[in-house]
Amino acid sequence: MEQNKVLPDETETEEIEGLERTSEYRLAANHHRSYTNHAQVGISPWDIQIGFGEMLKATPQQLIIQMNAHITMTPAHAKVLAEVLSAKVTEYEQKFGPISDPRQSEAVTRGVKGLKNR
Repeated sequence: MEQNKVLPDETETEEIEGLERTSEYRLAANHHRSYTNHAQVGISPWDIQIGFGEMLKATPQQLIIQMNAHITMTPAHAKVLAEVLSAKVTEYEQKFGPISDPRQSEAVTRGVKGLKNR
């Protein structure tokens, strides 16, 4: 999993162990972009699943989350993804400043009891 930003339908070249390798990134016919502000993670002995959704409503009486996609990957790929995401969050904060933890937002915690514990 490459840490550099690569846009869809682009090619990049890198050197690995003295050999030059070209990687092509192509959009699948069914590719789509989606916004997410909610994620659920599940595990099994064989894989890790991540569900992505959008919180549409959060009140003390009702929470509505529209789940838009589920991704399943091997634990090894999930570990690499976690490392890449951590590096990108660090890079983002160095460029743009600290990211506040949305679980600490009073408005969110008033709307969703127990969200701080997730």
